[in-house]
Amino acid sequence: MDVESTEANLRVAFKHVAAGDTQAFSRLYDQLANASYSVCTEIDAAGRDRIMLATWMFVWVNAASLYAMNKPVEALVLSVARDVGAAGLNSRDRNL
Repeated sequence: MDVESTEANLRVAFKHVAAGDTQAFSRLYDQLANASYSVCTEIDAAGRDRIMLATWMFVWVNAASLYAMNKPVEALVLSVARDVGAAGLNSRDRNL
């Protein structure tokens, strides 16, 4: 499968996620879990599971507004992971 058809499939799945389709969310997660887990590990290996959970919760809750941004889906999800991870690191820094 080439990159364009993969992105097209991700966009279709993400559109369904934005409409509240839990099966589409599961498919999207299955396709992007490894990449997002790698990003979460790079940010904070000890906190990667927490970042991963927060990332995918954010994607689910905000799917409609994220979909409306009309950006490549994988890049968008990985950006959310980076933002969630950075926010977690910043809040821990304030507690030091």
